[in-house]
Amino acid sequence: MARRSFSYRCDDGTVLTVSYLRFIRLQAARLTIDGKTIVLPQRRSADGGRYARGGIQFWIKGRSAMLTRQGKTTNCETS
Repeated sequence: MARRSFSYRCDDGTVLTVSYLRFIRLQAARLTIDGKTIVLPQRRSADGGRYARGGIQFWIKGRSAMLTRQGKTTNCETS
């Protein structure tokens, strides 16, 4: 079940929407990028919220985030 949704704009021009999900034993982020949706399970993080799977990582802290995909990282901000 979705808790909240946020829109992000990244330095490389990527625009994405993130919905944070919580299931019984799983917390995840559902990212929609370029019309495609991927669910990333939450991973351990010393600071902020980190979600990753299959070479894609979304790491948030406050209003900022870092998106890594295809080996490239870009900084993002909520709009």
